[in-house]
Amino acid sequence: MFGANLGPYLERGEWQVGSTFRTFRADEQYQGTRLSQPVTDLGTQVISKLQTLDLTGTYALNRQLNLTLNVPYITYGSSSRALPANMAGSPRFVQSVEGLGDISLVARRWLLDCDEHMQHNISLGFGFKAPTGNSNAMDRFPNGRGENPQLRPLDPSIQPGDGGWGIIFDVQAFRQVGTGTVFFSGVYLANPRGQNNTLSPPAFLNPNGPSAVPAFQRFNTVPDQYVARLGWSHPVPDVRGLNVILAGRLEGVPTEDFIGKTEGFRRPGYSIAVEPGLLYSTGRTVFSITFPVVTQRNIRAQIPGVPRDSTFADYSIIASVTHRFGGKRGGTRPAMETKK
Repeated sequence: MFGANLGPYLERGEWQVGSTFRTFRADEQYQGTRLSQPVTDLGTQVISKLQTLDLTGTYALNRQLNLTLNVPYITYGSSSRALPANMAGSPRFVQSVEGLGDISLVARRWLLDCDEHMQHNISLGFGFKAPTGNSNAMDRFPNGRGENPQLRPLDPSIQPGDGGWGIIFDVQAFRQVGTGTVFFSGVYLANPRGQNNTLSPPAFLNPNGPSAVPAFQRFNTVPDQYVARLGWSHPVPDVRGLNVILAGRLEGVPTEDFIGKTEGFRRPGYSIAVEPGLLYSTGRTVFSITFPVVTQRNIRAQIPGVPRDSTFADYSIIASVTHRFGGKRGGTRPAMETKK
Protein backbone atom coordinates (compact mmCIF):
# COMPACT_ATOMS: atom_id res chain seq x y z
CA MET A 1 0.00 0.00 0.00
CA PHE A 2 2.97 2.32 -0.60
CA GLY A 3 1.69 5.75 -1.60
CA ALA A 4 -1.37 5.75 0.67
CA ASN A 5 -1.96 8.63 3.09
CA LEU A 6 -1.15 6.29 5.97
CA GLY A 7 2.45 6.09 7.11
CA PRO A 8 4.59 3.29 5.68
CA TYR A 9 5.04 1.59 9.09
CA LEU A 10 2.77 -0.05 11.59
CA GLU A 11 3.12 1.08 15.22
CA ARG A 12 3.79 -1.31 18.10
CA GLY A 13 0.61 -3.28 18.87
CA GLU A 14 -1.16 -2.12 15.69
CA TRP A 15 -3.10 -4.48 13.44
CA GLN A 16 -3.67 -4.31 9.70
CA VAL A 17 -6.36 -6.67 8.43
CA GLY A 18 -7.51 -7.04 4.86
CA SER A 19 -8.80 -9.12 2.02
CA THR A 20 -7.74 -9.45 -1.62
CA PHE A 21 -9.92 -10.83 -4.40
CA ARG A 22 -8.39 -12.01 -7.68
CA THR A 23 -10.12 -13.36 -10.77
CA PHE A 24 -8.95 -14.42 -14.23
CA ARG A 25 -9.81 -16.65 -17.19
CA ALA A 26 -6.94 -18.50 -18.88
CA ASP A 27 -7.99 -19.59 -22.34
CA GLU A 28 -4.98 -19.20 -24.68
CA GLN A 29 -2.73 -22.25 -24.87
CA TYR A 30 1.00 -21.63 -25.42
CA GLN A 31 4.10 -23.65 -26.22
CA GLY A 32 7.18 -21.65 -25.38
CA THR A 33 6.39 -18.00 -26.14
CA ARG A 34 3.90 -18.70 -28.97
CA LEU A 35 0.35 -19.89 -29.23
CA SER A 36 0.00 -23.63 -29.71
CA GLN A 37 -1.35 -23.33 -33.23
CA PRO A 38 -2.71 -26.88 -33.71
CA VAL A 39 -4.70 -26.66 -30.47
CA THR A 40 -5.87 -23.13 -31.29
CA ASP A 41 -7.03 -24.16 -34.77
CA LEU A 42 -8.99 -27.11 -33.34
CA GLY A 43 -10.46 -25.00 -30.52
CA THR A 44 -9.60 -27.67 -27.96
CA GLN A 45 -7.45 -25.54 -25.64
CA VAL A 46 -7.86 -25.99 -21.89
CA ILE A 47 -9.88 -23.16 -20.30
CA SER A 48 -9.25 -22.43 -16.63
CA LYS A 49 -11.15 -19.98 -14.44
CA LEU A 50 -10.12 -19.00 -10.94
CA GLN A 51 -11.50 -16.71 -8.25
CA THR A 52 -9.57 -16.48 -5.01
CA LEU A 53 -10.02 -14.57 -1.75
CA ASP A 54 -7.03 -14.00 0.52
CA LEU A 55 -7.67 -12.95 4.13
CA THR A 56 -4.66 -11.39 5.86
CA GLY A 57 -3.83 -10.11 9.30
CA THR A 58 -0.59 -8.30 10.19
CA TYR A 59 0.44 -7.53 13.77
CA ALA A 60 3.31 -5.19 14.64
CA LEU A 61 5.50 -6.47 17.47
CA ASN A 62 7.21 -3.09 17.19
CA ARG A 63 7.84 -0.57 14.44
CA GLN A 64 10.63 -2.66 12.96
CA LEU A 65 9.10 -6.16 13.14
CA ASN A 66 5.70 -7.55 12.19
CA LEU A 67 3.98 -10.89 11.57
CA THR A 68 1.51 -11.63 8.75
CA LEU A 69 -0.93 -14.55 8.60
CA ASN A 70 -2.45 -15.26 5.16
CA VAL A 71 -5.48 -17.51 4.68
CA PRO A 72 -6.35 -18.15 0.99
CA TYR A 73 -9.68 -19.52 -0.19
CA ILE A 74 -10.72 -20.57 -3.69
CA THR A 75 -14.27 -19.26 -4.10
CA TYR A 76 -14.51 -20.82 -7.57
CA GLY A 77 -12.11 -22.75 -9.76
CA SER A 78 -12.74 -24.70 -12.95
CA SER A 79 -10.78 -26.45 -15.69
CA SER A 80 -12.52 -27.22 -18.98
CA ARG A 81 -11.13 -29.69 -21.54
CA ALA A 82 -12.40 -30.63 -25.00
CA LEU A 83 -12.00 -34.42 -25.32
CA PRO A 84 -10.66 -36.01 -27.43
CA ALA A 85 -8.27 -33.05 -27.73
CA ASN A 86 -7.14 -33.95 -31.28
CA MET A 87 -10.61 -33.55 -32.84
CA ALA A 88 -12.35 -30.28 -33.70
CA GLY A 89 -15.80 -29.99 -32.18
CA SER A 90 -15.09 -32.37 -29.27
CA PRO A 91 -17.46 -31.88 -26.33
CA ARG A 92 -16.16 -29.99 -23.32
CA PHE A 93 -16.01 -31.44 -19.82
CA VAL A 94 -15.54 -29.31 -16.72
CA GLN A 95 -13.89 -29.94 -13.37
CA SER A 96 -14.70 -27.45 -10.60
CA VAL A 97 -13.68 -26.81 -7.00
CA GLU A 98 -13.83 -24.46 -4.05
CA GLY A 99 -12.08 -24.64 -0.69
CA LEU A 100 -9.36 -23.58 1.71
CA GLY A 101 -5.85 -23.12 0.33
CA ASP A 102 -2.41 -23.34 1.98
CA ILE A 103 -2.08 -21.00 4.99
CA SER A 104 1.17 -19.08 5.49
CA LEU A 105 2.85 -17.11 8.28
CA VAL A 106 5.65 -14.61 7.54
CA ALA A 107 7.80 -12.43 9.80
CA ARG A 108 9.14 -9.21 8.25
CA ARG A 109 11.74 -6.79 9.60
CA TRP A 110 12.60 -3.32 8.34
CA LEU A 111 16.39 -3.10 8.04
CA LEU A 112 16.73 0.68 8.52
CA ASP A 113 15.55 2.51 11.62
CA CYS A 114 11.93 3.43 10.95
CA ASP A 115 12.10 6.63 13.01
CA GLU A 116 15.05 7.86 10.94
CA HIS A 117 13.93 6.63 7.50
CA MET A 118 10.37 7.68 6.69
CA GLN A 119 11.11 8.18 3.00
CA HIS A 120 12.92 4.96 2.14
CA ASN A 121 13.49 1.53 3.63
CA ILE A 122 13.81 -2.16 2.84
CA SER A 123 12.43 -5.18 4.70
CA LEU A 124 13.31 -8.85 4.63
CA GLY A 125 10.84 -11.58 5.47
CA PHE A 126 10.96 -15.26 6.30
CA GLY A 127 8.10 -17.66 6.89
CA PHE A 128 6.38 -20.96 6.31
CA LYS A 129 3.48 -22.32 4.27
CA ALA A 130 1.43 -25.17 5.72
CA PRO A 131 -0.28 -27.83 3.53
CA THR A 132 -3.78 -26.98 4.76
CA GLY A 133 -5.35 -27.04 1.28
CA ASN A 134 -6.52 -30.26 -0.33
CA SER A 135 -3.91 -31.33 -2.90
CA ASN A 136 -6.01 -34.27 -4.15
CA ALA A 137 -9.42 -32.69 -4.74
CA MET A 138 -11.52 -34.66 -7.25
CA ASP A 139 -14.48 -34.25 -9.57
CA ARG A 140 -16.30 -36.51 -11.98
CA PHE A 141 -14.43 -36.47 -15.29
CA PRO A 142 -13.81 -38.74 -18.32
CA ASN A 143 -10.51 -40.05 -19.68
CA GLY A 144 -8.64 -38.57 -22.64
CA ARG A 145 -11.07 -40.15 -25.11
CA GLY A 146 -14.04 -38.51 -23.40
CA GLU A 147 -15.13 -41.90 -22.02
CA ASN A 148 -15.56 -43.64 -18.66
CA PRO A 149 -16.50 -40.67 -16.43
CA GLN A 150 -15.53 -41.21 -12.80
CA LEU A 151 -13.94 -39.35 -9.89
CA ARG A 152 -10.52 -38.15 -11.01
CA PRO A 153 -8.07 -35.58 -9.57
CA LEU A 154 -8.45 -31.97 -10.60
CA ASP A 155 -5.92 -30.32 -12.85
CA PRO A 156 -3.05 -28.99 -10.63
CA SER A 157 -3.80 -25.42 -11.77
CA ILE A 158 -6.99 -25.42 -9.65
CA GLN A 159 -5.99 -27.72 -6.78
CA PRO A 160 -6.53 -25.78 -3.50
CA GLY A 161 -3.19 -27.02 -2.09
CA ASP A 162 0.10 -28.47 -3.28
CA GLY A 163 0.65 -31.02 -0.51
CA GLY A 164 3.93 -29.69 0.89
CA TRP A 165 5.37 -27.52 3.63
CA GLY A 166 6.99 -24.45 2.10
CA ILE A 167 9.65 -21.90 3.05
CA ILE A 168 8.90 -18.28 2.16
CA PHE A 169 11.53 -15.62 1.39
CA ASP A 170 10.20 -12.07 1.12
CA VAL A 171 11.62 -8.63 0.32
CA GLN A 172 9.90 -5.23 0.19
CA ALA A 173 11.35 -1.79 -0.45
CA PHE A 174 10.21 1.76 -1.15
CA ARG A 175 11.65 5.21 -1.80
CA GLN A 176 9.95 8.60 -2.06
CA VAL A 177 10.81 10.30 -5.34
CA GLY A 178 9.38 13.79 -5.42
CA THR A 179 5.71 13.46 -4.55
CA GLY A 180 5.55 9.85 -5.74
CA THR A 181 6.77 6.52 -4.38
CA VAL A 182 8.81 3.84 -6.13
CA PHE A 183 8.27 0.37 -4.65
CA PHE A 184 9.45 -3.20 -5.06
CA SER A 185 8.17 -6.47 -3.62
CA GLY A 186 9.24 -10.03 -4.21
CA VAL A 187 8.28 -13.41 -2.78
CA TYR A 188 9.87 -16.80 -3.42
CA LEU A 189 8.16 -19.97 -2.16
CA ALA A 190 10.56 -22.91 -1.85
CA ASN A 191 8.86 -26.31 -1.58
CA PRO A 192 11.36 -28.99 -0.43
CA ARG A 193 8.95 -31.88 -1.14
CA GLY A 194 9.53 -33.35 -4.61
CA GLN A 195 6.05 -34.65 -5.53
CA ASN A 196 2.74 -35.39 -3.85
CA ASN A 197 0.46 -38.41 -4.19
CA THR A 198 -1.97 -36.84 -6.68
CA LEU A 199 -2.17 -38.32 -10.17
CA SER A 200 -1.00 -35.92 -12.89
CA PRO A 201 -3.13 -34.94 -15.93
CA PRO A 202 -1.24 -37.37 -18.22
CA ALA A 203 -1.94 -40.14 -15.69
CA PHE A 204 -5.63 -39.52 -14.88
CA LEU A 205 -6.47 -38.88 -18.56
CA ASN A 206 -4.66 -41.93 -19.96
CA PRO A 207 -7.29 -44.45 -21.21
CA ASN A 208 -4.94 -47.31 -20.30
CA GLY A 209 -4.61 -46.17 -16.71
CA PRO A 210 -1.93 -44.34 -14.70
CA SER A 211 0.51 -47.26 -14.94
CA ALA A 212 0.87 -46.52 -18.68
CA VAL A 213 2.54 -43.19 -17.80
CA PRO A 214 6.26 -43.15 -16.84
CA ALA A 215 6.73 -43.07 -13.05
CA PHE A 216 8.52 -39.70 -13.06
CA GLN A 217 5.45 -38.03 -14.64
CA ARG A 218 2.73 -40.05 -12.88
CA PHE A 219 2.22 -37.70 -9.93
CA ASN A 220 2.11 -33.94 -9.54
CA THR A 221 5.18 -32.01 -8.46
CA VAL A 222 5.22 -29.69 -5.44
CA PRO A 223 6.78 -26.74 -7.25
CA ASP A 224 8.56 -23.61 -6.15
CA GLN A 225 6.77 -20.39 -7.10
CA TYR A 226 7.69 -16.71 -7.28
CA VAL A 227 6.16 -13.29 -7.84
CA ALA A 228 7.81 -9.85 -8.08
CA ARG A 229 6.50 -6.31 -8.63
CA LEU A 230 8.34 -3.08 -9.42
CA GLY A 231 6.22 0.02 -9.64
CA TRP A 232 5.40 3.63 -8.99
CA SER A 233 2.55 5.31 -7.10
CA HIS A 234 1.62 8.98 -7.39
CA PRO A 235 -1.19 11.07 -5.87
CA VAL A 236 -3.85 12.45 -8.20
CA PRO A 237 -3.85 16.25 -8.02
CA ASP A 238 -6.85 17.81 -6.24
CA VAL A 239 -8.31 14.41 -5.27
CA ARG A 240 -7.40 13.74 -1.65
CA GLY A 241 -6.50 10.12 -0.91
CA LEU A 242 -6.44 8.93 -4.53
CA ASN A 243 -3.25 7.55 -6.12
CA VAL A 244 -2.49 6.08 -9.53
CA ILE A 245 -0.29 2.96 -9.70
CA LEU A 246 1.80 1.60 -12.55
CA ALA A 247 3.85 -1.54 -12.02
CA GLY A 248 5.52 -4.41 -13.79
CA ARG A 249 4.64 -7.88 -12.54
CA LEU A 250 6.50 -11.19 -12.92
CA GLU A 251 4.97 -14.52 -11.85
CA GLY A 252 6.23 -18.02 -12.47
CA VAL A 253 7.24 -21.57 -11.63
CA PRO A 254 10.94 -22.51 -12.08
CA THR A 255 12.09 -25.59 -13.95
CA GLU A 256 14.16 -26.76 -10.96
CA ASP A 257 13.39 -26.37 -7.26
CA PHE A 258 15.74 -24.34 -5.06
CA ILE A 259 15.63 -26.88 -2.20
CA GLY A 260 15.04 -30.63 -2.45
CA LYS A 261 14.49 -32.93 -5.40
CA THR A 262 12.62 -31.83 -8.53
CA GLU A 263 10.13 -34.61 -9.25
CA GLY A 264 6.75 -35.18 -10.84
CA PHE A 265 4.68 -33.41 -13.47
CA ARG A 266 4.93 -29.63 -13.66
CA ARG A 267 4.33 -26.76 -16.08
CA PRO A 268 7.36 -24.49 -15.56
CA GLY A 269 7.25 -21.01 -17.03
CA TYR A 270 6.45 -17.39 -16.33
CA SER A 271 4.35 -14.42 -17.35
CA ILE A 272 5.21 -10.71 -17.41
CA ALA A 273 2.45 -8.13 -17.04
CA VAL A 274 1.97 -4.37 -17.01
CA GLU A 275 -0.15 -3.56 -13.97
CA PRO A 276 -2.01 -0.21 -13.87
CA GLY A 277 -4.34 0.55 -10.99
CA LEU A 278 -5.83 2.93 -8.46
CA LEU A 279 -5.37 3.24 -4.70
CA TYR A 280 -7.71 5.21 -2.43
CA SER A 281 -7.21 5.80 1.28
CA THR A 282 -9.65 7.31 3.73
CA GLY A 283 -8.88 7.44 7.42
CA ARG A 284 -7.23 4.14 8.30
CA THR A 285 -8.79 2.20 5.42
CA VAL A 286 -7.18 1.68 2.01
CA PHE A 287 -8.86 0.36 -1.15
CA SER A 288 -6.98 -0.67 -4.29
CA ILE A 289 -7.71 -2.24 -7.64
CA THR A 290 -5.20 -3.23 -10.32
CA PHE A 291 -5.45 -4.82 -13.76
CA PRO A 292 -2.34 -6.84 -14.69
CA VAL A 293 -2.27 -7.13 -18.50
CA VAL A 294 0.04 -9.91 -19.69
CA THR A 295 2.60 -8.83 -22.28
CA GLN A 296 4.82 -11.92 -22.38
CA ARG A 297 4.28 -15.62 -21.71
CA ASN A 298 6.77 -18.46 -21.70
CA ILE A 299 5.97 -22.09 -20.92
CA ARG A 300 9.20 -24.07 -20.69
CA ALA A 301 9.92 -27.71 -21.42
CA GLN A 302 10.19 -29.85 -18.30
CA ILE A 303 11.94 -32.62 -20.24
CA PRO A 304 14.57 -31.50 -22.79
CA GLY A 305 13.22 -31.88 -26.31
CA VAL A 306 9.64 -32.53 -25.16
CA PRO A 307 7.46 -29.39 -25.55
CA ARG A 308 5.13 -28.48 -22.69
CA ASP A 309 2.02 -26.36 -23.17
CA SER A 310 -0.14 -24.36 -20.79
CA THR A 311 -2.92 -21.78 -20.93
CA PHE A 312 -2.44 -18.17 -19.83
CA ALA A 313 -4.86 -15.36 -19.05
CA ASP A 314 -4.66 -12.12 -21.04
CA TYR A 315 -5.41 -10.13 -17.88
CA SER A 316 -6.62 -10.46 -14.32
CA ILE A 317 -8.39 -8.23 -11.80
CA ILE A 318 -7.04 -7.78 -8.27
CA ALA A 319 -9.08 -5.81 -5.72
CA SER A 320 -8.19 -5.36 -2.06
CA VAL A 321 -9.16 -3.51 1.11
CA THR A 322 -7.15 -3.10 4.31
CA HIS A 323 -7.88 -1.46 7.65
CA ARG A 324 -5.61 -0.54 10.56
CA PHE A 325 -6.61 -0.43 14.20
CA GLY A 326 -5.00 -0.38 17.63
CA GLY A 327 -1.40 0.59 18.14
CA LYS A 328 0.48 2.93 20.40
CA ARG A 329 0.05 6.09 18.29
CA GLY A 330 -2.41 4.90 15.64
CA GLY A 331 0.08 4.72 12.78
CA THR A 332 -1.36 7.62 10.77
CA ARG A 333 1.74 9.71 10.11
CA PRO A 334 2.02 10.54 6.40
CA ALA A 335 4.72 8.86 4.34
CA MET A 336 6.44 12.19 3.57
CA GLU A 337 6.95 13.09 7.25
CA THR A 338 10.52 12.98 8.55
CA LYS A 339 11.71 12.76 12.13
CA LYS A 340 12.05 16.14 13.84
